[in-house]
Amino acid sequence: MFDRLLKHKLLILILLVVWGGLPYHFIQKIDFTKVITMPSGRIDYLIPINFDFVWIYHSWLLLPIAVGFLTNMWSLLKRFAWSIFAVNAVSFLVFVCLPTEAPRPIDVANAPKLYLWTIQIDEPTNACPSLHASVTVLSSIFAIFVLGRFRWAWLGRAFTVLWAIGILWSTLATRQHVFIDIAIGSLLGATVATVALWPRPESSWSRGGLERAF
Repeated sequence: MFDRLLKHKLLILILLVVWGGLPYHFIQKIDFTKVITMPSGRIDYLIPINFDFVWIYHSWLLLPIAVGFLTNMWSLLKRFAWSIFAVNAVSFLVFVCLPTEAPRPIDVANAPKLYLWTIQIDEPTNACPSLHASVTVLSSIFAIFVLGRFRWAWLGRAFTVLWAIGILWSTLATRQHVFIDIAIGSLLGATVATVALWPRPESSWSRGGLERAF
C-alpha cells in the first residue's frame, strides 16, 4: 500500500512540474503589446537588495515536495495536488489577460552565478500574482496541517513558518518581485488552501495505517 502511494506521489510531482513549468515559460515567450510594470512601494525600499538570498529563493521548490512526501492520506494528497493546479491555472489566466513585469536591478555585476542564471532563464514577466508566494503560502498551510500527526509538530510548524517567511523575504531581496506581487500571491495561496482544507479532511491517523491509494 505504501509503495502504491509513493508511486502516486511521484506521478503527481511529475505532472505538477510539467503543468507549472511549461505554461509559465510559454507565456513568457508571448509578445504582448503592453506589459504593466509593477510599482515598487515603501516596503520594497525598506528591504535591501541581497542577491545572496537567491539560494533561499529557490528553496521554495522543496516545500511542496516535502508536503507531498509527508502526506500519508490519499484524499489529502489529492486536495493538495488540485490546489497547486488551481493556483497555477488562476495565475496563468491573469498572466495572459493582464501581463505584468517586475522591475529588476540594473547593476548585477557582483551577483552570484545562481542569480545570474536565474534571471537568464526567468524573464521579469509573469510578476503578479507571484507564484513563488502563492505556492509557498499554500504549501505552508498544508504543511502545518500535515505535521499535526507528528509528536514534535510545533517544531516542524515553527520551521515551516520561518522557511516560508525566508522565501518571501528572499523574493523581495533579490527583486524578483515587488511587495504587491507577494501580497496578492499570498492571498491567492491562502484562499485556495483554506477552501481545499474545508471541510477538514477525515483523518486516518487516529485509526492507524494509510488510506488506500485507489
